[in-house]
Amino acid sequence: IFFREHMAYRKCWILFWVFATISPILSDLPYPTTGNIFEPTTWTSAISPVNITRDLTVYPGASLVIEAGVRVVFDACHTITISGAASVTIRGTMAAPVYFKGSMEWNRWIWPPRLKPCGRGIYGKDDSLISIAHAHFTGFKHCVYKDWDGGPSSAVVTDSIFADSVSGISFYMTTGTIINCTVRNTTSYGINGRSYSYRGDSIKVENSSVLDNNVGIYGHDRRALQVKGCVVARNDVGIQGTALVSRSYLTDNRVGVLGVKQFTIEHSNMCGNTDYNFMTTEEIASIDKFVTDTVWWGTADTPAAITTISDARTVPGVGLLVLDVASTPVPGVPVDGRCQPPNASSSAADYSNPAYPPSGNIFEPT
Repeated sequence: IFFREHMAYRKCWILFWVFATISPILSDLPYPTTGNIFEPTTWTSAISPVNITRDLTVYPGASLVIEAGVRVVFDACHTITISGAASVTIRGTMAAPVYFKGSMEWNRWIWPPRLKPCGRGIYGKDDSLISIAHAHFTGFKHCVYKDWDGGPSSAVVTDSIFADSVSGISFYMTTGTIINCTVRNTTSYGINGRSYSYRGDSIKVENSSVLDNNVGIYGHDRRALQVKGCVVARNDVGIQGTALVSRSYLTDNRVGVLGVKQFTIEHSNMCGNTDYNFMTTEEIASIDKFVTDTVWWGTADTPAAITTISDARTVPGVGLLVLDVASTPVPGVPVDGRCQPPNASSSAADYSNPAYPPSGNIFEPT
């Protein structure tokens, strides 16, 4: 009898010890997403981190709101899809951003195989609505991808960071706005704007930094893509395709602009790019001229500026480029030491610094 009572006593203490040990662990486990969303749903910091264990769809008529401080962790190559007539609103703050962490998969098409980011953080379809503020996306094939005509302001992204992915933000045949964002270290396009003005599409990129990407910004239609007040630096190609660029600084890219018909850059500083400041690789009709208006090329000497330009008719030199050389750096636009005229000084950041640019908060060992 004593032995049975003693063993029962020990079992009680063992169960108590196990419960006390694992309770804190269980409380820290990610909140599992077990299904799709059919009604208004809010994720708060109380259930953070949210673990995405499968593809998740927000269905028409439903909405997903993600509050400040939430961490969304993808355990494999999954996607959060926002269907037509549905919406997602990410409401981070400067002190408590929303953090999206993607996953990796093996790229077996190359040898030796290597890991690569996969999945889409947010994928908006048809007339879905996307609103993102103070978020940090890292480790995706596409951090944010929006396609097929969502109407005016179908995607608005502000004060956010997109890093270490294949592609940062992609807009396809839709309307979108990107303001005060940082897009860096992508292996494809930092910002991909494939929209069309004849459809009424409009993509605006304002007051943002696009750094260390393969292609910083890609544009398909000059009248649809507008870049204003941006710093585009340390990319292989700063801006490719066609766009209207104003009051921006393009520097320390291999090629500042790789233009394809109807490209206009005005009131900007474009200098210090290693191969060419401006380049195009194809002949185009004369109606599709490239236009530069009040651009500082790092020199006030027109022949010297011409040596930094290459187009399809004369390499190097000017063929179809309408060239306007500013006599000094454009006031109010950033410029650093490589682009300053002789004996000038500047307090602007030196974008030639190869160090990884510190920006955003830290959520993991760094």
